[in-house]
Amino acid sequence: RGGEAVARVVRSTFILQRLRQTFRKIKRRAVGEPQESTACLVGLAVALLDGEISAHSFTNERLRAPDVAAMLPKIRFRTDDTIPFDKITMHVIVNIRLTDGRELSRRVDKLLGWPGKAGNALTREQRHAKFYACTRGILDERRAQRLLGLVERIDTLPDVVEIMDIARCGHDQA
Repeated sequence: RGGEAVARVVRSTFILQRLRQTFRKIKRRAVGEPQESTACLVGLAVALLDGEISAHSFTNERLRAPDVAAMLPKIRFRTDDTIPFDKITMHVIVNIRLTDGRELSRRVDKLLGWPGKAGNALTREQRHAKFYACTRGILDERRAQRLLGLVERIDTLPDVVEIMDIARCGHDQA
């Protein structure tokens, strides 16, 4: 967490030439409205800075934050032709050089949260932590807990009225 100690980040992945050009454009201009094409670049910056990714990671306020702006020029994407372009055998490598000269490297073979054979399913605890991170500041703790409880047993509910009442985030709900 914190970008001051990071000198450079290199993410090795399969990446289409068009996306590579998009990332270069993003880094040359101030980060504006959230767009699908910015998610990978900004997502990596915010994950390094905050230690997590949630719905709040892509708000205009977070995207325009000074620490994110300072981190973006440190991030490089490198195409690695040896990394396959399929969900089952693809992987990602992130190398980080710290300002003190140390180098850290991590290879991820199964992306966390992806379903099926290609994925690495979240544990119940990870799903709950992600849910609460995404509802923080939107739902109070009691309503978030109630919503999660309802969603976890959605197949036994007669309808989804209460789920929708909570999810609408109206101020008139109890």
